[in-house]
Amino acid sequence: EFFKEAVPDYQKALIIAKLRSQVAKETSIRFKSLSQEELEIKKRTEFKKLEQELVEKAHVKIIE
Repeated sequence: EFFKEAVPDYQKALIIAKLRSQVAKETSIRFKSLSQEELEIKKRTEFKKLEQELVEKAHVKIIE
């Protein structure tokens, strides 16, 4: 029973990690002219948008 629940959660975690990595990469490419600090703020903003979308559309629970 535990593994039935753990595997989908593990898969979700992998998907979220991959999405976060992709968002970070795309943000860095799109906003090359920003300073490192501004880029980090932009990435956090984009991550929050992604997390909100996952919560709303995919019913994913974000654990921090």
